[in-house]
Amino acid sequence: MDLEQEPFPIANFTLTPRLSGTVRSSAQGNPPVPGAAVWVEPSGGGDVVASTTTDCEGNFLLPVAAGSYVAKAEHPGYAGRPGREVDVSSSAGCIAFTVGAGGGAVPCSQ
Repeated sequence: MDLEQEPFPIANFTLTPRLSGTVRSSAQGNPPVPGAAVWVEPSGGGDVVASTTTDCEGNFLLPVAAGSYVAKAEHPGYAGRPGREVDVSSSAGCIAFTVGAGGGAVPCSQ
């Protein structure tokens, strides 16, 4: 390939934010958990394909390609690593994680 050629061919791989949600504590009042790690792996197993950390309000947004994933969240200050399968093949997904005692993950309420 001639790198001097004009225009230089560039592959455009745009990933749409297809997975969003929140991470909250299981403590009384379910306060948000800023700085929690959130990541997705292929549902059949494999390496992490996207990751992020929550903002100061416990929110996250992950740009991933359409497909089926296992989404997980954790924070060093809380026990557990809740996970949930999510399919974002035809539409965006939203997961509400709870970390700490009795934590888990559920689809966001509509």
